[in-house]
This record gives sequence, structure tokens and C-alpha cells, in this order.
Amino acid sequence: MRKIVYMLAMLLVAPTVMWAASIGDGEIAMARKKFEPLIKEVKIDKDKEDVYYIVNAELAEKYLERNLQNNMSSTEKELLPLMYMCTEDLNKLILNNQDINDEAAIAEVSKAMGLRDKFQTKIDEYNAWVEAKREIAMTAKAKREAELAKKNADYLATLTPEQRAKYSEAENMFVEFTRAKALVDGIGLQTKDDITDQIGDYFDADRDGGVAYRFGSKSINIIYANNIFCKITFRLYGEEAARYEYSITDGDSGLKYERSYAVHNFKVKSSPDEGTDDNCEVRVFKNKKKTTCEVFHGVDFTEFSFYNFNVAK
Repeated sequence: MRKIVYMLAMLLVAPTVMWAASIGDGEIAMARKKFEPLIKEVKIDKDKEDVYYIVNAELAEKYLERNLQNNMSSTEKELLPLMYMCTEDLNKLILNNQDINDEAAIAEVSKAMGLRDKFQTKIDEYNAWVEAKREIAMTAKAKREAELAKKNADYLATLTPEQRAKYSEAENMFVEFTRAKALVDGIGLQTKDDITDQIGDYFDADRDGGVAYRFGSKSINIIYANNIFCKITFRLYGEEAARYEYSITDGDSGLKYERSYAVHNFKVKSSPDEGTDDNCEVRVFKNKKKTTCEVFHGVDFTEFSFYNFNVAK
């Protein structure tokens, strides 16, 4: 009989196994420091150590009222771990109480199962929402990349052979100038005059406190401090962006991955048609000389920034 009861208990807590890949023990531990637990111990007999758990149904309903789809960042940092914490507590109650011959303890099992189903529904709804947003973003990204490819092809078709050669030369210059190793070596050492001698023919405009240069379909923005090359920013798209990001640590630039953080509700000011993203990721790389590379993953573009302002002091 006890074996049958144990098997039943394992079925009752099965959803935790299904969800375990999304949230780790660390996130749940942090949630326990921030939120009041759903369950507490009650002694079956004052003269004995045996206990059963009771659930605070009012607190559970209060937690369930929270909107997981309001802000992706706060949800993933706090609310989603809270949902898992509550599920873990309810499973603990179920496993403990179902084996106790006490009406009050068994009644708590039924209550806990109903609440746990509600928490699972909240988690499932959130995951479905995230997946829907991901699919929308991927569709927008594919559309944008196709539009860019067509726009570039249409433009090239209007050029003469000589113009196409210059266009290709400019694109090649962009590739050479923006190699991660070259940028890491140049930042803090090259002056504005050095950069002008190297790529002055591609000058586009003075912009955003820096100088913009255009190389065919690509452009860069350089910031100088005390006439020293201190920062460069440029955007890439699709597979080209992915290859460049891989090259950041693949060569001998000395850059190593340090951390990631999120930028929320970001809107592309320079190009509104690129839309918004609730949870854009920024990956940070650094070397021993404190030169930093930040890789901003936007809706359908990737922006790379290399900088070191300490060298200009």
C-alpha cells in the first residue's frame, strides 16, 4: 500500500520536473529571500515531532494576481522564480501530507493541488507569450534582412562597373578597419589625424558628438577625446553580425566575455520602422587594458561598440 501511495505522490509532483530546465535553484533561492512562503508547519500532536503543512491560500491568490506579461525583465528576475517557488512549496506539502493519516492534512493536499495547477497555468501562459514574441521578432528580422538585401541589390544594379568597384573597395575597407584586433590596438593610440589619413576619404558627417564615415552600405561613428580615438560604433545584420560577434574572441584581440545585461523597452530612435523590443540583450567583452566591446542585440540588427576612455585622460 505504501508503494502505491509513493507512486501517486511522484505523479502529483511531476510538473516540477517538466519546468526545471527554465529556472534554477539559485533563482528560487533568491525568490525565497524576497517573498513570504506559501506553506508553514503545523504539529500533529504537541507531544510528537510529526508535522504537516498548511497552505496560505489567500497569499497564493495574491501572488497569482501578478501580471507576468507586464515586463519581461521583472518577470524573469522575480515573478517567474516566485511561481516556481510556490510550486515547489506546494509539491513539498503534497508529498508530506498525503502520507499522513489526518483529515486536516489530507484536506490541505486537495487545496494545494488546485493552487499548483493555477501556478502552472500562469507559467504556461507566460512561456506561450514569450514564444509568440520570439516568433514575431524572428519574422520581423527575416523581413528586414530581405528588404535590406533587395535594397542593396537594387542599388548595385544602378551602378556602373567602375562605381561597383569603388563600392566593393569601400566595403572591403570597412572589413579591414573594423577587425576586432585592429580596433583594440588602435583605440587609445591613434589620433584623429591618424584616422583621417586612413579613412578620411569615407567621411560622411559630424554626428552625435562624433564623426561618421560611410563605406558603401555600412557606416561607423567614431568619438574622439582630446583628439584620441576612444570609441567606435557600427551595426551589422543577420549572418554577418553573427560571424563578426564570433570573431571578437576567436582571434588575438585579447577580449574575453565578461557578462550580459538587458536593456528594456528599447526604441530605435534613428529608425522607427525597426520597431521595439522589450528585452534586448547586451553582451560585454573586455581585455586586460580595459578596452570594452559591447554587443547590443536589437530587434533585427546587432550594434557593436568598442571603447576605452581611460586612455584619453
